[in-house]
Amino acid sequence: MTWQLLVASIGVHLILIFSIFDVYYTSPLVHGIPEQSINSNDAPANRIFVISADGLRYDTFNKYPEMSPYLHSIMNERKGIYGVSRSHVPTESRPGHVAIFAGITEDMSAVAKGWKKNPVAFDSVFNRSAQSWMWGSPDIVNLFDDLPNSKSFFYSADEEDFASKDASNLDKWVFEHFESFLSSAKSDEKLGEKLKTPKSIFFLHLLGIDTNGHGNKPKSRQYIENIRVVDSGIEKLQKLVDEYFDDHKTAWIFTSDHGMTDWGSHGAGSDEEVLTPFVAWGAGVKKGSSKPDIHQIDLAPLISALIGIPIPVNSMGILPVQMMSSKNGGSYAFKAIDANFRQLKEQITHLKNAKSRRFWFREFEKFGDKSMQSLRTTLAQLGRDRRFHVATSLFAENAHLIKEAIVFYHRYDRQMLGAAVSCTFVAWIALVVSFLNNPTFKNPSHLLTPSNFFVLPLLFSLLFALYCSLTVTQTIYIILPVYLISVLENHAQLAVTVKNGVSSLLRQPDWHQKLLSVDVFVKPFVGFVGFSITICIFVLTFIHRGFLAAVFLLLLLPLPHFFYPPHPTITSWTRTWTVLLLFLSIFPFLPAVGVSTHIPLCILSPILLALSCHRLSRRPCLSRLENLLKLMTVVQFSTAIFILVVNYGFEKPPAVARWISWLTIPLGVLAPSFLARPFLVDRLVAYSLCFYNCNEIELPDMELLF
Repeated sequence: MTWQLLVASIGVHLILIFSIFDVYYTSPLVHGIPEQSINSNDAPANRIFVISADGLRYDTFNKYPEMSPYLHSIMNERKGIYGVSRSHVPTESRPGHVAIFAGITEDMSAVAKGWKKNPVAFDSVFNRSAQSWMWGSPDIVNLFDDLPNSKSFFYSADEEDFASKDASNLDKWVFEHFESFLSSAKSDEKLGEKLKTPKSIFFLHLLGIDTNGHGNKPKSRQYIENIRVVDSGIEKLQKLVDEYFDDHKTAWIFTSDHGMTDWGSHGAGSDEEVLTPFVAWGAGVKKGSSKPDIHQIDLAPLISALIGIPIPVNSMGILPVQMMSSKNGGSYAFKAIDANFRQLKEQITHLKNAKSRRFWFREFEKFGDKSMQSLRTTLAQLGRDRRFHVATSLFAENAHLIKEAIVFYHRYDRQMLGAAVSCTFVAWIALVVSFLNNPTFKNPSHLLTPSNFFVLPLLFSLLFALYCSLTVTQTIYIILPVYLISVLENHAQLAVTVKNGVSSLLRQPDWHQKLLSVDVFVKPFVGFVGFSITICIFVLTFIHRGFLAAVFLLLLLPLPHFFYPPHPTITSWTRTWTVLLLFLSIFPFLPAVGVSTHIPLCILSPILLALSCHRLSRRPCLSRLENLLKLMTVVQFSTAIFILVVNYGFEKPPAVARWISWLTIPLGVLAPSFLARPFLVDRLVAYSLCFYNCNEIELPDMELLF
């Protein structure tokens, strides 16, 4: 294969990988939307304190009430309201705090920045506040402190150590520095005036629980006792705040950005990672009510409503009006939900206008223009009639339809782009099959140049993308499958082959009998149908991993015997091949990510693989791999001993274990080139065994080792 074809193949694969994020993880931000203010100056609170206990699980918080007596006294004595807040995948610290303060489920392009930087500016409650004050981890507070009205205080990133014996010192740092800050405000008149400015936000980020969870696991003594540190800190904090301001105009929200699994990880969508506690009390918060179940993004409009600032323009949150006190007959709560309605409506209008000029456009059937106008008119009429409770109930009933409409227009092009990427995937596989059958080609430059027949389809694809106002990358997804089909035609000469074959067949006197023969019709037809079904199944695996089981079952079919005579070596391995594929077909239906570590299974796995390598090394048909298999037998037994000693011999993995874990990654990439002979099968076996060994070492204590 020439260098031109190699570059082209790498480019296609990079486009296919990038398309997954570009099509299915699009940014939720819509720019150019005007703000929608709450038409009232009677905000119930002048300031709000938001305290985030990073990594606190909902079940752990409720299981140990003795560790948080102050917060549970607020819950049990009906001094506020409490419930469960549902975070969103990915359950990481940055996406969780963006959801709390901006009401969006995160811009996925932030993953390229390690969830620590803002690739695109977004609106948040901090933008809208008069003053914002933040304490905590630099990774979090620095996300929101690049504003003229914000001031942040944070410790050094070096203090965030998963291997520390007690990470609760991080939380103590926050409380102590806030206390000293408040003390300095008593003697600093200018600072005191800023603190007493209405519409202020105080954010305290507490990382100790999360750090202890990573380093010691969520069921450890350190993790559970860290809750007591947080609770006592909040109790002291409120006493200081009430004494300083003394106006009963402070609202409080305690919550968490995400939970974590039993083995100390987070990022996926299990209940242990998604469910977080929240407790709200103080000015503007209802005292005692049924335990609400809200989404994390709903906290952004709640924060905005309590201190009377515009809701962030891109927020998808629905104001949990049932959590607000009903003073003034519910007038302020009605004006808050009216602002929430107008803010969501602006997103629908903006997204819809970007698509509505297409001649095939269809609006969201469940909540179209007529439904939107009807709801707006009804809310306005109920407001004039001062039937505020009826209006808030009506908005709550229709809020989910408004969110569905936003999601519908936001993902309007997803099916079209997904189909284009799937066609690219199918065309590329067909091209690879063509090269495997005929790897030689005399003129590579001609191969990559579309013929005259494909100029019109390529031009039509480009015009179609321009008409739909697609981005540059989306335009590539539309054009690329057409281009790959043109390359396939240049290489395989499909049109010429079919034309010559049909002409040759029709010139024969008995062509109608040969047309239905096995060689002319049955084998090509079965091959085409089988190839098409296989490709479709591979494409469907991107939608649901359960279709991988169908791939394993397809591999059980005796297709080689249909096209070629049986081979004795293949026949002898048929039974083993069948058992292994049936065993593998179970795994696609198991959970993708577990919530706990099963160390005995992690030890048993390399032992079984070592025994298998030892047995296979004695097979004559694998004599070329004998040395590799013998070496892997020793390596796998050593891995089992390593996992046993690290997990049962130490409370935490020692530093040398970390170094070994790090070294397995480059060794897994480089070692196969030295351990295996320069044959395709040998290298594939070597890479599989080496990467398997890397996973075995890393998985039991991923968070600690890295």
